[in-house]
Amino acid sequence: MRELASRFACEKTNRVGDKQTLRLLSQPVARYESPTHGVTDGGLFVFAEATDPEVFLLLEARSAGGALEWQFGLARMVSVRVEVSYADKTVWEVDTLAYEDYRNRPELPYTLLAR
Repeated sequence: MRELASRFACEKTNRVGDKQTLRLLSQPVARYESPTHGVTDGGLFVFAEATDPEVFLLLEARSAGGALEWQFGLARMVSVRVEVSYADKTVWEVDTLAYEDYRNRPELPYTLLAR
């Protein structure tokens, strides 16, 4: 699973246009299985800036037609543009959120509460 995760790369672009490659933490922060849901093995990996998690990468080995296949999911923990690639091909990208689209909006899945 770690070898598969290492094929992913993540780049963050801040609000002034500076790009930064995020570091993949080599160990998953969580590992699990769920035979009742067809998950043979699963792991949650983190792309981080220093120690700050910016993007989560979920990898799961699932049964499909009698064979195992790997599936992935991604979730942002940052409001700026993020692009994720697998084997040098872009597989996911999200644009920068405008401040008014997430600031002080607790009903949304990503929010910032400012005092």
